[in-house]
Amino acid sequence: MRQLIYDHFTQHPNMAMWLNRQVMIALTTMMLMAEALSYDTALMEGFDDQRVKEAIAAPDRMEVICLLAIGHREGDDKRFGGRFPPGRLVFAERFGEPFFA
Repeated sequence: MRQLIYDHFTQHPNMAMWLNRQVMIALTTMMLMAEALSYDTALMEGFDDQRVKEAIAAPDRMEVICLLAIGHREGDDKRFGGRFPPGRLVFAERFGEPFFA
């Protein structure tokens, strides 16, 4: 079984995409749980992954996909600032048909 798993992942046609999706699924669950426990979360991209690996002493064979900050924010927060209304982004049955009337 171990060999089958190894063979599957070493021959995967797009391992980077698969890995990214799995990490995002895990992070989504972590964010939901943290917010259920009254913590604030912020997913971060656009960082220097090499410097992050150096800061946490991660081996070169590892990849940093993204960073997730979990904590309590300070000060007021602009609730849903700059977001599109759901009717512009959430569709029912067909693209362009708003889910919300």
